[in-house]
Parts: sequence; C-alpha cells; structure tokens
Amino acid sequence: MLLKAYLRRGLAYEQLEKFAQGKEDMLSVKEIQSDNKHASQCLNRCQKAIKDIYGDKVPEVKKNKPFKANSTPEAKKESPPAKKESDINFHPIKTEESTAVDENLSVEEISELFIKIKEEGNAEFKDKSYLMAASKFTEGISVFKKNEETVKSNQELKTKAIQLFTNRSLAMHNMGNTADAFSDADYVLEKLDSKNAKALFRRAQGYKTKGKTALAIKDLEQLSKIEPKNAACKKDLIELKVQLKDEPEETTESKNKPKIEEVEAKSPVKETN
Repeated sequence: MLLKAYLRRGLAYEQLEKFAQGKEDMLSVKEIQSDNKHASQCLNRCQKAIKDIYGDKVPEVKKNKPFKANSTPEAKKESPPAKKESDINFHPIKTEESTAVDENLSVEEISELFIKIKEEGNAEFKDKSYLMAASKFTEGISVFKKNEETVKSNQELKTKAIQLFTNRSLAMHNMGNTADAFSDADYVLEKLDSKNAKALFRRAQGYKTKGKTALAIKDLEQLSKIEPKNAACKKDLIELKVQLKDEPEETTESKNKPKIEEVEAKSPVKETN
C-alpha cells in the first residue's frame, strides 16, 4: 500500500534526521489521505526542524524515489542504521493535531503528556506498528529531555519516563534495530534506574547479540536477584553459561568473566507497560 510505504519511509528519514526527505514523504501521504494524523504530526516536526537548522535558506535536496503502485518499502527502511539514543532528534511543535513540547512544564502537565503519549504508543505497538510506536515514545522522551530536572526530582514522573525508554527499546528490538534497543536500555540503567528489570533483560539481549557473553550474564544474574522466578532469564543464563565455558580461555572477556550464580526462575519478564 502506497500510503504505508511513504509513511514508514518518512518516519525512518525523520529518525535519520533527513528532515527534508521526511517532509516530502509526509506530503505524499497527505496527498493520498489528507487527514492522516501520523503524517500531520511528522510533517510538523520536520518543518520545525528544517526551520531551526536552516532558517529561510533551505538547501535543495534530491527528490525521493517514488513508490510504484502495490510496492512496499524495503525491509531495511523500517530499521534505520544504528544511532545512539541521544542522537535521535525529534522536534514536535504545537498544532491542532500534535502536542506541544515545551520546557519548564509543571509536574501535572508532564504527567498528562507522559500518560497520553504512552497510551498512544502502546496502541501502535499492539497493532504491530513498531516504527510508529517508537516515534510516539520518542515524543515522550523529548518531553523528558526538555524537563529532565523536574522529572528526575519526582519519582512518579521518573517511573513514567523509564517506561517510555523501555517501551521504545522493545519497539526497536521488534524492528530488528538491536543497537537502539540496547542504547535505550543502557541509558535507563546508567542514568535512571540501575535495577530496572526490563532494561536489564533488554541490555543482556544486546550484549548477547554483540557476543559479549560475560556482560550478558552479569546483567541476567542481577535480574535473577530482582525477579527470581523469571523463566526467560533462567533459560538465557543456562544457555550463556554453557556458551561461556566453551569460549577460549585466552579471550579478554573470558579472563574477566563474572562468577556465574545458579538461579531458579519460572516466569518471563513482562514487556510493555
């Protein structure tokens, strides 16, 4: 379907900070469906970003390749190249169809935004629209970034912000974007909550993908202490312990491997909040 093809590619361009290309694809979406909410929100963000970066001197860019009827976007377009979480730069602005993201919001205003954005993101996630879900969670993370001091000083807000990060991490994971999934989980553990179960599990999966078995085990052992009945954690620990024993002893990782503890677990980590 042409609409979905342009929408997905436009959102991917936005995450890559190719705002002019993202704007062009969103205009194509609105030609097909003028009242498309996702296109309107992304278009507003891209236009704001272009104005912030270039002012009135917007350079010409190469036109996007049009999709043909019955074509679909390439699979790789849905999972942009790895970027650090802090490099993803969304610029939401106030319109009739999008939420204003301002600095110095009150605790109540931030809380309302977090709840609204998380619910919208979760709805997209349930529909398996993972890229759109990630885009919504990023809107909430933008609120956090612009009001970081207020959020970190309020435990309830901090918890809601953590949920946005862990939910986006899962959305990225489901798109096959393991780098960004790892980055969000790592941010939570390093900056917000070092004992967050979901972040520990997701970062461990990232370490596992990277071949950093000892680090994956370290996170899973910490998770097993927090959730001793976690079956997914137990399963991965058993597999990784066997794998670590089979690794050459002369490798740096093996020399520095943590002590492996036996764990007993029976239930998986609950995912989206």
